[in-house]
Amino acid sequence: MPLSKQCAGCGIEVARQDCHRNRYGEYICRSCQQTGFRYTKQKKRQYLLVRITRYALLGLAFIALAGALALAAYVLFDRASSPPAPPAAAE
Repeated sequence: MPLSKQCAGCGIEVARQDCHRNRYGEYICRSCQQTGFRYTKQKKRQYLLVRITRYALLGLAFIALAGALALAAYVLFDRASSPPAPPAAAE
C-alpha cells in the first residue's frame, strides 16, 4: 500500500497522513482543503449517478414486489369468492 497519495485538487503527491479522503473517494491535501476545495465535479457526478441508479432499482424492485403481492391476493380472493363448478354427471 503506497504511503503517498495524489491530491485530486492540485495533483501533487502527498503523504497519506497529510491528506483527507472525501466521500467521493478522492484524496485532498491540506493546502487544497484550506483553500476550500472539496471535490471534483466529475467524481460528484459519478457518485450521484450510482446513488440514483441504486435507488431507482430499489424502487422498481419494491413496485414489482407490491404488484406480485397484489396479484397473488387477487387470485386467492377470486378463488375463494367463486368456487369451481361441480363436475358434470356422467350419463
